[in-house]
Amino acid sequence: MPGGPEGVAVTKETAAVKHEVDLGQLRTTLTNYLDEYASTKRPFPRADRPMEMGHLRVVAFVQDDDTKEILQAVQVEVTE
Repeated sequence: MPGGPEGVAVTKETAAVKHEVDLGQLRTTLTNYLDEYASTKRPFPRADRPMEMGHLRVVAFVQDDDTKEILQAVQVEVTE
């Protein structure tokens, strides 16, 4: 969640938000998390984790905090 779990407040009629994610760093973080999980909780059926990070998409949405209604959403392809 590049914007954090709380998201980004929309305070104006129009808004633009830009976030960059280092896919190499994300791959490392996810691999470390899975390694830790496998060693402390239970092993996975397969030990390999290719982490190709292909065909990724980002989904963003605007939600009313009070009603939880999704007011608008968009999906875009991730490019490196």
